[in-house]
Amino acid sequence: MESTYWNYVPYPVLYKIFQHLTAKELLIAGEVCKLWYETSRDNFLWKDLFFQIFLVDRSIPVLPGNSWYEEYKRLCYNIPIVQTENLQDHGDQVLHVSFSHNGKYFATCSKDGYVMVWKSKYPAKIKYIRNMKYFKWKYTQYSQFNESDTLLLVSGVHFGTTNSTSGEIAVFSLDGFELQCRVVNKPYDIFGTWYSDQYLLSGDLHWLAHLVSSSHLWLNKASQEAESELVPITHCLFRFYNRNASSIRSIMIANCLPNSENVDSNTDGNNYLDVQEGTSSQRGNPLSHNDIKWIPCQDNKKGLQLY
Repeated sequence: MESTYWNYVPYPVLYKIFQHLTAKELLIAGEVCKLWYETSRDNFLWKDLFFQIFLVDRSIPVLPGNSWYEEYKRLCYNIPIVQTENLQDHGDQVLHVSFSHNGKYFATCSKDGYVMVWKSKYPAKIKYIRNMKYFKWKYTQYSQFNESDTLLLVSGVHFGTTNSTSGEIAVFSLDGFELQCRVVNKPYDIFGTWYSDQYLLSGDLHWLAHLVSSSHLWLNKASQEAESELVPITHCLFRFYNRNASSIRSIMIANCLPNSENVDSNTDGNNYLDVQEGTSSQRGNPLSHNDIKWIPCQDNKKGLQLY
């Protein structure tokens, strides 16, 4: 810079040149020297860029205490670039939004006690709606589509005493939104999650003594229509011994490869996808767990008891 004439360019000329730059180019130019940095942060430059990029009405002022540069950065980092709609069908705070894997639908849970399934195509329209207060729910708090987008898991909180932690999970079919099953879930903030396309996990809490409890994780069939009354539809997978008033608060399931438990433990990291010959490369949990033999967990090594 010292050996060129750029050091003597007047501020108004430099400002006029910078008006032709994009936001990214403006930030890069500001790294050249102190004069260029001060020019690149000019409030009127960023005001023009703000209205040009975000198409906001020019009569709207900047937030008090913010520069136009800070407002531009806030919109880039913190909120969607374009708001397509303002959905006001819920009567209270929306607690959770989940999207289907195919992108066609999304579900909303709210403190008003309703769960709504929307068609995501613009303009968004309600496809299904259900008032869960019919089942004595206080509000709906979480939802999740299964991998094939045929079922929707909805978790909620029961009406009860002030310190009650009782909740419930309901599963609905996305073909008519018929109720498939209802599962007790305690504490309610376990939420529940899909284990596979047709099975879900729920929790249960049992107090054993003062500040001592045990948490049970249950595997549940999503459609509880057993072919025989002798075939159970729930199965205890794990039991955890809790001390000092602690308990299981959240469950997450990894999206494993089929038969991933058969991967050779001696293979290096580059071959971690090599499974036994003849197995499918589909996503989902291990195939050996899809058809669990319903044996009481006390006598089954798969039903671990952790203390």
